[in-house]
Amino acid sequence: VFKSELFEIKEIKLKGLNDKTKLHHDIFRRDGVFVFPITEKKEIYLISEFRYFYNKEILDVCAGFLEKGESPLFTAKRELKEEVGITATHWEELARLEISASLTKATQYLFIARDLEIGSQKLRETEEIKIVKIPLKDAIQKIYSGEIFVAPTVAGILMLAGLKLNSH
Repeated sequence: VFKSELFEIKEIKLKGLNDKTKLHHDIFRRDGVFVFPITEKKEIYLISEFRYFYNKEILDVCAGFLEKGESPLFTAKRELKEEVGITATHWEELARLEISASLTKATQYLFIARDLEIGSQKLRETEEIKIVKIPLKDAIQKIYSGEIFVAPTVAGILMLAGLKLNSH
């Protein structure tokens, strides 16, 4: 029905139990990564960026879409370097989440990045990203206050809070 760079909408005919055909429209979005860079002191690097969709600055983690032929880990490393200017020597997949149970199909890969080396951002001309480093416990509070509300970011921060992060 429709195709763009980041998603496509397909029209699918489903046959129900009573043999009636139902027309269904599904959205297939490119898979993405969400990166959770965390320090030894349990501080997390977030980004603040204006999002026209909400008409305001959004507090989120570094994220991006997989490019054709890229592995999720490669994409995560690329996005962290470009958006935040950080490289990491220790990477761990935290989770693979589906964006929903119906209507929209897209896998979101969540990664923990540790043993961080801070460098400089390599932003595109259209990007204006501010880096925000805060204690993990403060990020959790920002979830409950509504300041952090992007679903994979919320899930990842709450998952991080449940892990023992001192050893790896």
